[in-house]
Amino acid sequence: MVSVEDVRSLRREASAKPYEGRRKVAIIVAADRMNAAASNALLKTLEEPPGSLMLILTASRAGRLLPTIVSRCQPVFLSRLREDEVKSALIERYEVSPEEAGELARRSEGRLSEAMAAGSERGSKIREDAFALLECIYNGTPLSLFEQVETLSASHREEPVAEKILDHLLSLYRDLFVLSSASGIPTLSNADRTAPLRERATGMDVEEIEKGIAAIEEARRDIAHNAHVQLALLVLVLRLRINRRYAGPRQTPTTQAPSRERPSGETSSHSLPAAD
Repeated sequence: MVSVEDVRSLRREASAKPYEGRRKVAIIVAADRMNAAASNALLKTLEEPPGSLMLILTASRAGRLLPTIVSRCQPVFLSRLREDEVKSALIERYEVSPEEAGELARRSEGRLSEAMAAGSERGSKIREDAFALLECIYNGTPLSLFEQVETLSASHREEPVAEKILDHLLSLYRDLFVLSSASGIPTLSNADRTAPLRERATGMDVEEIEKGIAAIEEARRDIAHNAHVQLALLVLVLRLRINRRYAGPRQTPTTQAPSRERPSGETSSHSLPAAD
């Protein structure tokens, strides 16, 4: 995440003239992850940029940038790659096996950098953590769920991973939605998890999954706006746990009118007459 000190350092570097060439080029990667303080500090540079500076901001979620920053920039929209293009790049450039490249490309949403990050050891660990969190929400004890949230929060303090975990959790819920609503053989982002996801989707209805997706997206927005990570995750898992419905065949409840003991000799108005 870009900090205020990073922006101040950029301003100092930008004030000096370039050693070679006519311009200096500075690239801020993931500018949409800047907090409010860093954004306001950058705004001063955008309002009065040095004549020799070309500043490039990259963002995957432009809606998170301050409107004052967007208004001072020239937007350039880059389309995402097709799934087959991501797969080919992974195989040809990075020597990834075709099977693994297909799985990574399917989950990359058209971003080669996302596919590469997901294929790393750290990326695999984050995805496993997201799946373990889903299982804990539905099968774990309350104590184990709190411990899981505490562990994820501790990992986030070392390296910002909460949003990545929520991205994977959201992907799992979208697959659950597909399994609950689609017929035939659906195409899943997490195809290697088809069996456990299909088992989890049993007994879940679309309304429950939609509520889960909305809750995850809300938690992700809160964390992006610097909400307390552990509190945001705890609220999320409790909401998902409250909304859960245990797997199993649904049975339509039936009601039966209570029986009334009749005095001897009394017959029901619906009973057949006695034979002569």
